Amino acid sequence: MELARMHRSVMATVILEIPEDRHEQLKRRAAAEGLSVPELLLREWERASPRISPEELFERLKKLPRIDIGMSGADLVHAAREEHDREIEEWLNQRQLT
Repeated sequence: MELARMHRSVMATVILEIPEDRHEQLKRRAAAEGLSVPELLLREWERASPRISPEELFERLKKLPRIDIGMSGADLVHAAREEHDREIEEWLNQRQLT
């Protein structure tokens, strides 16, 4: 199976100088999950790779059409904070009554 995967891959990456204790930890975790260390690392890399950088996210957001919600972002945050403060105050008042 390993040989078949190698034939399908376009590129290979070698990680050198992994501290011994970290490598042992990876081996134990991989074994517990029924995987080889390379399979475990590939899975973890695939989980992390779809994430985009904050810069990429900002660029995507800038391209979205603007939506007028009738108030500024600052006013929206202020209103949300006031609502949150009221909810906390109500919760505290209810606890004092019991």
